This record gives sequence, C-alpha cells and structure tokens, in this order.
Amino acid sequence: MDLSDAYDKNTTMPNQAILTAPANVDDNVPIFTDNPAFDENGFFHSAFYEAFTQLSIHSLFIQLVSCLLILVGGILTIRKIRARILTEKNNNSLFASFMRSVAGWILVVVLLGAFLTLFTALKVNEKYMFIHYFTIGGALLLMVRFFAWLFIIAMRPNDLLRLSLKIVEWFFLCSIVLSFFGLYIPLIAWEDSISFNIGIQTINLGKVLSILALALILFAAVGQFSRLVSIAINKQVNNGNLKSNVGELIIRIINIILFVISSFSILTNSGLTSSSIATFTSALGIGLGFGLQKIVINFLSGINVLIEGIVRKDDQIRIGNIAGKVVSVRSQHIVVLEGSGIESIIPNSQLTDTSFQNLTLTDNKHCVKFPVQLSSFGHFEIFKTTIIQILQEQPRILKDGKIGVEVTSIYENICNTEVFFWIADIENGTSEIVSEILVLAGTRLEKNVFATKT
Repeated sequence: MDLSDAYDKNTTMPNQAILTAPANVDDNVPIFTDNPAFDENGFFHSAFYEAFTQLSIHSLFIQLVSCLLILVGGILTIRKIRARILTEKNNNSLFASFMRSVAGWILVVVLLGAFLTLFTALKVNEKYMFIHYFTIGGALLLMVRFFAWLFIIAMRPNDLLRLSLKIVEWFFLCSIVLSFFGLYIPLIAWEDSISFNIGIQTINLGKVLSILALALILFAAVGQFSRLVSIAINKQVNNGNLKSNVGELIIRIINIILFVISSFSILTNSGLTSSSIATFTSALGIGLGFGLQKIVINFLSGINVLIEGIVRKDDQIRIGNIAGKVVSVRSQHIVVLEGSGIESIIPNSQLTDTSFQNLTLTDNKHCVKFPVQLSSFGHFEIFKTTIIQILQEQPRILKDGKIGVEVTSIYENICNTEVFFWIADIENGTSEIVSEILVLAGTRLEKNVFATKT
C-alpha cells in the first residue's frame, strides 16, 4: 500500500469515526483566549489528534513504531559503543563526557532525519507525520543538552547548578510531550486557576511555580559565581597575597551580599505586596528564632572568628581532647585533622564560648616536653649529658632555643625528669622526634645499668 493514499482528504478514514472533536469547536477561533479551564479542546487541537484523524491506521502505526524503535535503538547503540571504546584511562576525558551526554541524542536525531527524508521522498504529507514531530522535538532536546554540556565543560558548575540544568532538560522534554498532545496550555491555565491567599495577597499556583523556578536558577547562578570568586581569592591566599582568614572573610561577605540581592530580586519579581512580604519576613524571623537558632549562632560565630583571626586554615589547635591541624574553616564549623588521621568537626560557637589553644597563632615555634623516669637518682647526670648531646644533634630542634632536662620529683630513689626543647615546625608533629630522641638515648645508655621510662 502506498502511504500517500493515507492523506487523500477525499477518503474517509476508519478512525475518524472513533474519535471526533466536539461539534461546537470552531477551528478558526483560539480556544484558550477566554477559557482558562482544563478541558478537552486542547487535545482536539493537538498535533496528535490531527495525525490520528488524517493518517490511516497503518501509517499511524508504522510511524509511531518507527519513532520508538529509533529512540530505543539509538540509545542502546551508543551504550554499546561507549562500552567498547571507553576504558578506565579515557573515562574522564572530554570525548568520554561527550559520548555520555550528547552522542546518543545526535544519533537519534540523525536517524529521525533520515527517516523523515525517506517519508518525504515517498511524498507523504509532512503536516501530519509523527516522524516530523519527533525530529523537531529531538532536535530541540539535542540543542538544550548540547549547550548544557558545553556549559558544564567550560564552567565546572556546582551541584545545585547541575541540578538546575537537569530540571531545564526535563522541563523541555515534558513541554514537548504535553504540547504534542495539546495539554501544555490547558495545564498552564489549570495552574493559574488554583489560588490561595497570603495576607491580603492572592497568589495562584502558576505564580508559585514560577517563583520557585526563578529562585532555583538564580541561586544556582549565584552559587556558581561565588564558587569562581572563591577560587580566585584562594589563589591569592596560596600565593601569599592574602591571609587565609582575610580571604575567607571576603568570601563570606560576598556570599552574604549575593544572597541578599538574590532574595530581594526574587521577592520583587514575585508580585507580592509590602504587607505580604512583611508577613513572610515575620514568619522567617520566627523560624530563625526557634528552628534555625543554632545555625545562625554558628554562622555569626564563624564571622567573628574570621574577623578576629583567632583560627585560620593550617593552624595547629588544641581544644579539649582534640588536637591537630585545621584543614577547613566552614560557615558552621571547622574541621581539625588529628595526628591519628581522625577528622573532628568543631562548631564555630564552641570556639567563641570555650577556651582553646592555638599553637601557631603568632608563629610556628613550639616548646616540646616529655617525661622520663630514671630508676635511680645517681644516673641523672649521665642521662642529662647524653640527652643534651642528642638534642643538639637534631636538625629540627632550634639551636637558639632553650633545651635541657629538669628533675620534677624524687620518690624512693626513683627520679622523674622532664626533657624540653623548641621546634619551628609544629605542623610536622612531635611524636616522631620524641621517639627518635628516646631511641638514641636508650642506645647510648645501654652500657649503663639503668632504664628510662616514659
């Protein structure tokens, strides 16, 4: 059968008797101008309905099945190609990213275009072709996905912005599908028909969704801009042009300004009146006063810590039973890496409410002390001479710093002593150098009959 026979307008199609438009629908009058209700008129003016009433059942089935097979076959083909050519070595390359994000849609659009050319050569009326609609929709989705992929490659967006791009892609996909069935405009009208009150302001569901979409996109863009600013400032910190706490403070201030501007822009574009905004801010104030109190306190404490400069990244601190290097200063807490490899999370409020020790606040010099117990007081002098000699040989120990051994207590001829010295690289720890000193002392004193205990 020649598919062009399916488009003979003088021929009555069997499926026309199955599904017909309401008799009161005028094709020359826009049906959504004065009728916002979600009704069936949108479907009866849709591309699907036109194709259904104009195509023969055979042509409808062939085109529909062809489109689905092209879609599924293109995706499965690209997956097999990726599995063969992508290895662990090139899995993170630009080519691998292109294959994962864009190549599948390119193949689908190319195949749809080839079938479209085939159906055109068979002189099938394009106006009512499923493949025609599928090709246009696939091309639009390919453009969205391609530009999103370029943006990800160029900007390295944060997680929120990546989520926004995914939502945009799905929005376009759903819009195309709904438009194909004539349901997009009625759905928008249905959203606008649902409303509720905030104070004296009436807001519909469509407006709420628009505000949420604006907020998501705006905060994602602001987060990406803040990330780029943070990278630039941290580069200056690493080059020694800025102190770490000053750089972090600048980043925090910029983030606050961007957040305030973004929030103000969203509220301005929401169409809310001043009384509605006042109601919203009052509710937000109550939330901050109760549910978010700890978050606000930690945030403000973090700002205070940065302004005072009492804790900076790479500082060596001791707070309670936790001692180690500050590896991260966050808006709510700091992260301390202990010598054992354990990372401890300390809230910022704890830094302002309790006492703690910063071993590198002014410089990296630090006095190291450790106890040694002698089995007899008579061994003290030879032990002291040996220890002093070992301390003078250690390259990490400051030559101009004070070194020595002191007696702390004597009990039943047992002598308790304390060895002390200064180092300038506390960030490298103290346990290793203490162990080395004790090993050397034990080796050199092995000829003498006494033992050392720590």
